[in-house]
Amino acid sequence: MATCRMLGLDQLATRMAMGIVASSATGVRKNVGSMGKAFHVGNGVRAGILAAPLARRGFKVDPDIIEGADDSGEGHQRFGLADTFNGIGNHRLQLIVEHLGESFELGRNTTIVRMHPGSTAPGAAIDGMIDLATRHNLTIRDVDEIHVECTPQCLAIAPYPEPSDEHHAKFCLPYTLAVAFIDREVGIAQYSDARITNRKVRDFMRRIRISVPDDLKHHRGQWGENGVNWGEARLTINLKDGKVVSRACSHAKGWPEQPASWEDLCAKFEECSAVILSKSQIDDAVAMLKKLQDVDSVRELTRILVSVVRT
Repeated sequence: MATCRMLGLDQLATRMAMGIVASSATGVRKNVGSMGKAFHVGNGVRAGILAAPLARRGFKVDPDIIEGADDSGEGHQRFGLADTFNGIGNHRLQLIVEHLGESFELGRNTTIVRMHPGSTAPGAAIDGMIDLATRHNLTIRDVDEIHVECTPQCLAIAPYPEPSDEHHAKFCLPYTLAVAFIDREVGIAQYSDARITNRKVRDFMRRIRISVPDDLKHHRGQWGENGVNWGEARLTINLKDGKVVSRACSHAKGWPEQPASWEDLCAKFEECSAVILSKSQIDDAVAMLKKLQDVDSVRELTRILVSVVRT
């Protein structure tokens, strides 16, 4: 939709672009825990950018791609986007146009910046684990067992019991929380092959127990809808000396309730882009982003962000 807006497409061409992207921008959850997870996101963006120029040049598809035709039985016209991905009738299309043009998501402060790699839901638990370990100056020698209570969605999103590779590790709660405790941070470096196979980390994972308690089982439904917060968690660390330290976690840094600072965002950007951009490119990009409203053309920024393929 952003590409259609920037290209100045009329209503019919925009509907055509929506139909084109519906046939090309998707993914399946079974690929979460593989390279496919990141591909879903990137391919969605690529498909959207491609769909709008195709529509502008007259590429024709069904212009009513969201709705299914109620009178078409089981024929092709029955299966628009809503019915295909939700099941026939299991959708609330009125939400698409509710307050359309009156309020904007970016203006509602609901955007989540994920400060840690992997899934969003465990973010609060990761921050809580780092805080407990740091505040009490704990080491793995001090710990008898760690009990992590989380919501059904958190466990469903990060269900893998073992980190067989970096992709599974990002969706493995015992591993992620183990490195959070030991390293006091969870970044790209924590998902390297060397860290994943580290014997100390793997042994410590066995002391972390994950469960979904009865009082958090009600957290079902869409993220943020009707008060649901998938990220709620409770951490209890039982120490070998008999002491217990615990903490309830609801929100992570980068969430609307605990916004990331400009410095936090710059550090995250540098960490993620350092694998493909030079330090000077990163510095120039950050300087331009800080004054984005003064940039004459977005091409000035994209030129900086082009990486040189390293052989």
